[in-house]
Amino acid sequence: MTSPNHFKTRVLSVFAAIVTASATLVTAQPYDFKSTEGTWNIFVNEATQGCFMEHESDQGIVMQIGTEAAMLGTGPNDSFGFVAIYVPGERPADVNPEEVVVVNIGPNTYAGVASTVERDGYYGGVIVSRDQTLEYDLRERLSMEIASSSGTTVTVNLAALKIGPGLDAVVACQRGITG
Repeated sequence: MTSPNHFKTRVLSVFAAIVTASATLVTAQPYDFKSTEGTWNIFVNEATQGCFMEHESDQGIVMQIGTEAAMLGTGPNDSFGFVAIYVPGERPADVNPEEVVVVNIGPNTYAGVASTVERDGYYGGVIVSRDQTLEYDLRERLSMEIASSSGTTVTVNLAALKIGPGLDAVVACQRGITG
């Protein structure tokens, strides 16, 4: 089952996104629509045993937040997930394939090397965090700033997105898969 608002292409790995790039294309695969929580659609990726939530802005920017079974681990610090942002357009040719991305949410900073996913007229990079503080920050902070080493900066109004109910649905979905 798919939702009419679901981002049109599917990726092999749910580790997709934040506004940066590398030339790596990702193999397409379908996701299964599970439910809607506010402005967020909840999906299951059976191939990765992961759940994620997705929102598309009026400007066509697609944001995904989620996890997959392999990410959960068993210890108190082994749980982690991803944040993905896809922007409309083609990946600029001059973007460094190993660009550094920094995400600032409240007083906390998350950083990583981004990989680009290109598909159906959208592109994005990767940020994955092992830090459980990421979930808290996404729920409780008002905004998130994403900056790449090439100078691209995106500010996301977290308060307006009402992320909490979507995160609850993703966690429940993931626990339903992994027990």
